[in-house]
Amino acid sequence: MGRSAWAAVLFSVCACGSSVPGGDLPRLPPARSAALGIGSSADDLRTGWYNNQPALAPASVSAPDFGKLFETQLDGQIYAQPLLAKGVVLVATETNNIYTLDPVTGAVLHHRQLEPPWNASDLGCPDLAPKVGITGTPVIDIRDPGNVTAYFVTKSYQSGTSGPAVAWMHAVDIPTLAERTGFPVQIQGTADNQTGVNFDATYELQRPGLLMLGDTVYAAFGGLCDLGNYQGWVVGVNTAGNIRARWSAAAQFPGAGIWQSGGAPMADGPDTFIVATGNGDLVHEPTPGKPPPNVLAQAWVRLNVLGNGTLQATDFIAPYDAEALNAWDADFGSGGPVGLPDSFGTPAFPHLGVAAGKQGFVYLLNRDDLGG
Repeated sequence: MGRSAWAAVLFSVCACGSSVPGGDLPRLPPARSAALGIGSSADDLRTGWYNNQPALAPASVSAPDFGKLFETQLDGQIYAQPLLAKGVVLVATETNNIYTLDPVTGAVLHHRQLEPPWNASDLGCPDLAPKVGITGTPVIDIRDPGNVTAYFVTKSYQSGTSGPAVAWMHAVDIPTLAERTGFPVQIQGTADNQTGVNFDATYELQRPGLLMLGDTVYAAFGGLCDLGNYQGWVVGVNTAGNIRARWSAAAQFPGAGIWQSGGAPMADGPDTFIVATGNGDLVHEPTPGKPPPNVLAQAWVRLNVLGNGTLQATDFIAPYDAEALNAWDADFGSGGPVGLPDSFGTPAFPHLGVAAGKQGFVYLLNRDDLGG
């Protein structure tokens, strides 16, 4: 595999009491929690608000006894968010190494080297280099305490350490990292919603965190340096190891990648979620949000899970200057979708969302009617 890149996992803690002075933290009702799994940004609304950590008040984190607890050297760069479940920390790296660590000492409890990582030099894309392996934050299914399972996607090769790439969805036990029956699953096939659009792992990057809804784990994909015939994809794999959904945001032309700066799809219901797309093919005239067109670059897109498991776009919004954003490579979808807790809503607009793109603008959106 050649010379490996190394990264360190650092954890900061506070040796302080758990009491929190009144007023130090906002008293908001909880967001829709990630009841099925532990994943990116605390909850399925992707608020980043860990309301089960009351000791992390401003006074506590500025105290002199708050600081680094350990530093553990691991093989590979770390883009995926480390996750805490079943008393261990799960860490995944760009060299397709996965680890469980002791959250107090940082000691490596279990380690697996999976497939050889993909070489970024194959496409000459320096955005993520030198290796591409596990980039998106895993999701951990915690419904059965006796069988806690982490799901994540690796990028590797169909054979050996060169040639066409392949993407695998893994399911591993926490804490032992043993593979679950039926996995890994190769991400492949033709889009359910687009004629003749096929998944090509060579040109796809699984950057967003994973989402779990029901018994299905969803992974979203975008491009690498906008090279080749990439599209924005969402692929759903159920816990039995069967691909249930293949949805593409683009038709015959490349683009509409889903990367979201690593943020996961945002779910605000049991069978629905929102993704954000980047530059690509557009509808060139004003279009209602419902129903959406079949090309959905520079957009927020709501996807619903149908009875047969496939995905259907049911609403979208794209900024008025989407064509200019395309010309500037200023992705509307560079920021992951965030759903605000209902306490931020109004009687007229009870369910709000926040979008942010490369242009530097922040958009406040009505999640119930995105508007087209």
